Amino acid sequence: MIDGFQTGDMVEMKWKQRSLREETCNRTLHMILTAPLLTNIGTMEQRIAGWKCHVVYDSHDRKGRIPHDKYYDMKWLKSCERQGNLKIISASKSV
Repeated sequence: MIDGFQTGDMVEMKWKQRSLREETCNRTLHMILTAPLLTNIGTMEQRIAGWKCHVVYDSHDRKGRIPHDKYYDMKWLKSCERQGNLKIISASKSV
């Protein structure tokens, strides 16, 4: 699924948020994918290394300001996907 992501997709990502001061809690983000970040640009090994995202919802009580922009590495996104904690809420419309 993650290989089919497009700019403009709104996705939901979940994980268990660990804390030294508080109990572990479930954290949910809703974000809009704004731009892929590429590595090895211009070579045969060019690939997406991660996504720039515009976070519009965060369930964590110490989330800071919303909305905000954030980068998520492809390893983190694929880890969430393998655990069944990543889904497309709204797909962008291709022109």
